[in-house]
Amino acid sequence: MIKGIFLAGRSLDSKFKNIEVIGNNLANVNSTGYKKAIPFNEIISGLGESKVRQATNYGQGSLVITGNPLDMSINGDAFFSVQTQNGIEFTRNGRFKMSQDGFLVNEQGLPVLGKNGPINFNGELLKKDQIFVVTKAGEVKIGDFVVDTLLITSLDSSNNFIRKDGTNFNAGEGYNLTGDGDYEILQGYLEESNVNPIEEMTAMIKIHNEYDSASKMVNFLDQSLEKAIEIGKVY
Repeated sequence: MIKGIFLAGRSLDSKFKNIEVIGNNLANVNSTGYKKAIPFNEIISGLGESKVRQATNYGQGSLVITGNPLDMSINGDAFFSVQTQNGIEFTRNGRFKMSQDGFLVNEQGLPVLGKNGPINFNGELLKKDQIFVVTKAGEVKIGDFVVDTLLITSLDSSNNFIRKDGTNFNAGEGYNLTGDGDYEILQGYLEESNVNPIEEMTAMIKIHNEYDSASKMVNFLDQSLEKAIEIGKVY
């Protein structure tokens, strides 16, 4: 009976974590470049050991036109690279802007990386009648002048990605430069979240029902244990 309470309690904990995961997905349904978190799964190894694992759905979201030349999206399995205090992080959120000191940055003000480091326009963009262009291969150009080429990366294994704040991921050293032709950069477009709100709401209802059932089981087993203890008492 005690083992039954333990198993039911562990199920409650798992269901609660999954409710949080789905809730976070729903909260980010309108976040540019957000990738759906998949609820936790319990993996049983060949030795019978239990390990909880969470995965991410890296599927591409819909691409929408914005007309803003600083907005960019990637068509293909690849990521933009940004510089943080903790190293390079990766994102599909291409909602970029220009900092006051001439750097291309993301919404959090983190520098967007090119193959030569943080991309800086050195005042080129402020020159009269200059046109800002990003080619499908990722070349960042002001008129005919090539400023840099976007550092577009892919992973050795998607399982190595660690979700960070917002839409960023960290992969340590587990990434590669993406080969030319494996992707295309679309200027003036943004990638929507790949979360389907209807699917998430359906999953939320299902897990809530499972949580309620597990909670009732814990209460039933707990009451049964109390009765067994009472019966076993010697007066």
